[in-house]
Amino acid sequence: MKPVSWPRYVIEKALPSGRTAYYWNPPNRDLKAGFTLRRESLGFDYSAAIARANELNRHLDDWRKGRGLDKALDLQPGFGTLEWLVERYKRSRAWEKVSKRSRYEYERAFTLVLTHRTRSGFF
Repeated sequence: MKPVSWPRYVIEKALPSGRTAYYWNPPNRDLKAGFTLRRESLGFDYSAAIARANELNRHLDDWRKGRGLDKALDLQPGFGTLEWLVERYKRSRAWEKVSKRSRYEYERAFTLVLTHRTRSGFF
């Protein structure tokens, strides 16, 4: 039975071993809306699970508050990747100086580079 101070989105599950495991499970509506964190195992320790769940709930609340705001590129997932670099270039003044006629070729080159698979299997 859940105590009164139980954090939101915490699930307790009785395991076959007899121990109780705790999980944090955000609502599907938030996942469908683009929230990037998925279900997380919080472990067996009740106090540590509650502390972590409170952190995750704060993160979810902040995400909900900021959904309508303009997101800075550097604060989004993928910071420092090649995709991030290309997007950063496209948002810069240098991209504005590229003629409309040449942008097609730039886009084509970006697509080739971003979809190229290396020997190790990474892009």
